[in-house]
Amino acid sequence: MKSVMRLTVTVIMAAVLFSVGFSLRDLRLGQAPDAQAFSALVGGEPGLRASVVFRDELAKIEQNYGLKADREDLRSAAFNGMFSSTGDPYTVFMPAQVAESFTLETRGDFVGIGARLADDPLGARIVTVFKGSPASGADLMPGDIISEVDKQVLAGMTVEDIVDLIKGEEGSQVSLGITREGAAEPLKKRITRQTVIVPTAEGRFLEEQGVGYISLSGFSETTPAQLKQALVDALPTGKGAKGVVIDLRDNPGGLLDSAVDMLGLFLDDKPVVFTKGKGLNETYRSPKGQAVNTPVVVLINEGSASASEIFAGALQEHKRARLVGEHTYGKASVQTAHSVLDGALAKVTIARYYLPSGANISRKQTDDGEYISGGIKPDIDVGLPMDSTAVLGEPGKDSQLDAAIKALKS
Repeated sequence: MKSVMRLTVTVIMAAVLFSVGFSLRDLRLGQAPDAQAFSALVGGEPGLRASVVFRDELAKIEQNYGLKADREDLRSAAFNGMFSSTGDPYTVFMPAQVAESFTLETRGDFVGIGARLADDPLGARIVTVFKGSPASGADLMPGDIISEVDKQVLAGMTVEDIVDLIKGEEGSQVSLGITREGAAEPLKKRITRQTVIVPTAEGRFLEEQGVGYISLSGFSETTPAQLKQALVDALPTGKGAKGVVIDLRDNPGGLLDSAVDMLGLFLDDKPVVFTKGKGLNETYRSPKGQAVNTPVVVLINEGSASASEIFAGALQEHKRARLVGEHTYGKASVQTAHSVLDGALAKVTIARYYLPSGANISRKQTDDGEYISGGIKPDIDVGLPMDSTAVLGEPGKDSQLDAAIKALKS
């Protein structure tokens, strides 16, 4: 009887000491004891037990590592490792700053001045000024260099960091120092930040060639409406346009739903893509009653991927357009994004997509990333010159566009 009592007391004491030790770990970290984690250890639930071990190891590094260790960097590295271990280059972890850029790109708008920027030793060079934007209203021009933001000198900074300085609350103001070629001294511009729609579909009529031209740079939430307006701009009434060239070169894709919606402008209630995945077997059809009859030629290259390939492939397979240029990339997977923590996102492949014919365009490449096969093949294979004389979107200086115009006229 006494031995049973001793055993009982020993077990109770062990449990007490274990629970105290478990709680002390949390108290040392300045937080309340985690009842759920304790329950997971006692109950033996594998997933929660692993999360407790991870937290313990994170705490040990912070407490014992002899050099500087940033908690957020450690957590991000752990997430990166987990997602990259899938072997899928499209299943990724995006830290908060990257996630914010991804969200803005997908949504298609942001609060800022309305200019596309590139790196420059003096700061950031303006590549494009968006129509109707605050930058346009302030008479900023392509080629201008933003050298100061609110009196902060930008030389040596990355364009990403400069963009962060320029962005801000809608209605607030930002002061820019502008270096302009030919100007005797730097210009000073005070600009009110506004919500800016990123132009992803822009159209114009090529008067001399008698055809419309639309540049499509992405598939965001705002692109379908922009494409409708681009068609109006590219095919003005009374001009007798022979058709329209849609330029998808170097378009990395975007939202599947936007691509399907946009296909409704050219295909009336046709199957345009179907997906296969875990619980995601679905056929997508183009909307009814929107399609126009104008002839279409689509420009593609190896930079055309994802939603671009769905758009081009559906038009080709339904014989609604001819494709000109070079083979596309071959990204035949669908991703979804979800929040992780502290503004970070995870983008996970959930399905593979197939063209209406059932064709699988998945890319095959060497270990060095060199193309072997996959993607969509053009109907008319045309390359660009190896030198730097090509100017994309300019007839006479763009051999692929010239071939597309010739195909329309024939």
